[in-house]
Amino acid sequence: MKQMTKMSKMFLAMWAISFAAGCQTLLINPVGRTVPENKRLALRDSGEWTGTYQNEDLVLTYIMRRTAGLLNISGRIQFTRRIAENFPVVVYFHLDAILIDSQGRALTMTGLTSVSNYSTEYITPYDPPFTFNARISIPENAESLAFSYTGQAYDPTEHGGPTDFWEYPFK
Repeated sequence: MKQMTKMSKMFLAMWAISFAAGCQTLLINPVGRTVPENKRLALRDSGEWTGTYQNEDLVLTYIMRRTAGLLNISGRIQFTRRIAENFPVVVYFHLDAILIDSQGRALTMTGLTSVSNYSTEYITPYDPPFTFNARISIPENAESLAFSYTGQAYDPTEHGGPTDFWEYPFK
């Protein structure tokens, strides 16, 4: 019984650390920080548009629709080979949208999606993208958006530790 208690405490501690690390973008106050121009995606005044955001970690295909005071964002996220072919598990992943004014300053940061214990193509022959759909309030002076994320991938068959990956688009 004593052994089970120790195991339970260890599992709880590992879960809490993983959860806190996955939410670390929520702990940063980005308001007023500058986002470089090459990291910004222009927002349209109204209507629907599509696009792709891609870097060394992931490919995010999105559809955005702006209506009075709201931005609907839906998308598909697929991890690149750097993550998917080297790590069987993404322990956690959290994606935020940062709304930006005309001077490049962050106005708000809102969580779009989170996932944990996601199996990559390392385990399965086809790594299906995971999808999200979010509706966020948008300030009138928001002219662009940037994505920010944090994640951790792990290979339990290897003796090395996990690898962290992230995108914080601030200067």
